[in-house]
Amino acid sequence: LPLSRGTAREARSTLTNLLNDAIPRYLSVNPAARRRGKGRKGQRRIEEAERNEKAWASPLQALLLAERCALLSGHDQDFAMMVTAAYTGMRWSELLGLSPSCVRPGTVQVDWKLYELNGRFYRGRPKDGSIRPVDSPPFLDDLLSRVGPKRCQCQGSGQWCSGREYMFLSAEGTHFRRSNYSVRYFRPAADGWYPGSKAKAATPVLAD
Repeated sequence: LPLSRGTAREARSTLTNLLNDAIPRYLSVNPAARRRGKGRKGQRRIEEAERNEKAWASPLQALLLAERCALLSGHDQDFAMMVTAAYTGMRWSELLGLSPSCVRPGTVQVDWKLYELNGRFYRGRPKDGSIRPVDSPPFLDDLLSRVGPKRCQCQGSGQWCSGREYMFLSAEGTHFRRSNYSVRYFRPAADGWYPGSKAKAATPVLAD
C-alpha cells in the first residue's frame, strides 16, 4: 500500500534507532542511517560553507600586498601598516587607534580603536572589549621602530579624537578613511586593477 511521506519518514527513523542499538555487537554500521551531507540540503550547506570560508594570505602574499600598497600611496609607512595588520590580526579601526606608547619590544598592546562616524573619528575601546596584548616578531619590532609617530589634526572633545599621536597617519597628518583607502590602495594592490565605476571602466595597476 502507498504510504504518506511522513509515515515513511517515521518508519525509517524507528528502524534507524533499532539498528543503532545493534552497534557494535551485531553491526559495524547502520544500513538505514542517512549519509550526512549527501542530499540537496547537505550539498547546499557545503556550498555555503565554502563560499563563507575565509582566505588567509601567506607570508609572501602579505609582504607583496604591503609592498604594493606602499608603492601606490608613495609612503613607506603603508608598508609597515599592512605588515602589522597581517602579523597581529588587528582590525582596521585598531590599526588607526594604535598609539606609540602601545608598541613595545615583543608586544603590541591593543587598547583603543578609532572608527569613522559622520565624517569624524570616535575613540573607544576595541570591539567586544577585546583589549589584549599581541605578540610581535623581532622583524616587526624593528619595522615599527622605523615608523615616526605623528600627531593628528583632530580637534574633537570627549570621546571624539582630540588630536593625539598615532603610529599610522596619512602624509597630511589625518586619519585614513576606510573606504577611500580600500578604493585607492588596498583593492588595487590585491587585485592588480583599479576598480571601475559608472563613470569609468576598471584599469590595470601599473607600478614599475
